[in-house]
Amino acid sequence: MDLARIIFFTNKVDAMVAFYRDVMGCELVTDDDGWKELRAGGCMIAIHKGAKGEPNGRSPKIAFYCDDVPAMREALIAKGVPMGKLWQGQISFCDGVDPGGYAFSISNR
Repeated sequence: MDLARIIFFTNKVDAMVAFYRDVMGCELVTDDDGWKELRAGGCMIAIHKGAKGEPNGRSPKIAFYCDDVPAMREALIAKGVPMGKLWQGQISFCDGVDPGGYAFSISNR
């Protein structure tokens, strides 16, 4: 079984689409009223209008692969993205937060 999509329910549809398209480089492929889909490599990110509450620590987190985590972290910070501590070792990673309050990760794994 392959992961098909991750769905976020939010009242910040425009901000979420702009973030995943303009900052993270995903391609917007479905632009319906209340439903947007972005291609993120082998997975789709769906943004669905409507939220009953604020995201919490149990919300989904998307992990993006990149070769150079420190450089990507700096590039995201330069674009105004809140990024956490950089963890480096055999596996390097860093967490960030999108405009909807959802966590995401960049990692070399």
